[in-house]
Amino acid sequence: APGVMAQTGIETEEVLQGIIRKTKPDLVIVVDALASRSVQRLCTTVQITDTGIEPGAGVGNRRKELTKKTLGIPVVAIGVPTVVDAATIISDHLEHVLEKQGYSEEEIERFIYEILTEETTDVMVTPKNIDESVNQISKDLAKVLNHCFQKRDNYGNSSISFYEKEDMEKKEKSNLSIKFPEGKNNDCV
Repeated sequence: APGVMAQTGIETEEVLQGIIRKTKPDLVIVVDALASRSVQRLCTTVQITDTGIEPGAGVGNRRKELTKKTLGIPVVAIGVPTVVDAATIISDHLEHVLEKQGYSEEEIERFIYEILTEETTDVMVTPKNIDESVNQISKDLAKVLNHCFQKRDNYGNSSISFYEKEDMEKKEKSNLSIKFPEGKNNDCV
């Protein structure tokens, strides 16, 4: 439920409680963005846990946790790092440069500690192609989850996935032909 708290004032945990009460699922799978401690992990890593998740914790905006304790059923949390704080970017870069110049680990730590300010930890950065990355990641995760939960026939074949069906429908629409009242037939491409 993206942006639930910001748009409705209702915590995601409260929305899920209502859905769980009504539908009585065996488990909940939650997907959330994570804050990374490494630029290299942005939009390239998927974290899966059975202990739940605390939305907003990585960016200092803690929301109610989504766990078995709070929801009453097992929670599988899937997280993808999509943001990193400016301090991480600065310290990673400085560490790399200072190591090349021969500074000791202790000197590097002290130098980085001295130059980083609270302002650098309050600034969160996303890749410039974040919208495309999130779109692709969400499709990839949907395919994986569909594969995991689809019914299979006796031969292990799954039924058609949502995205495969969507692609087939797009192809069918692009090959439609329109029949005009006077019996003329024009193909649409």
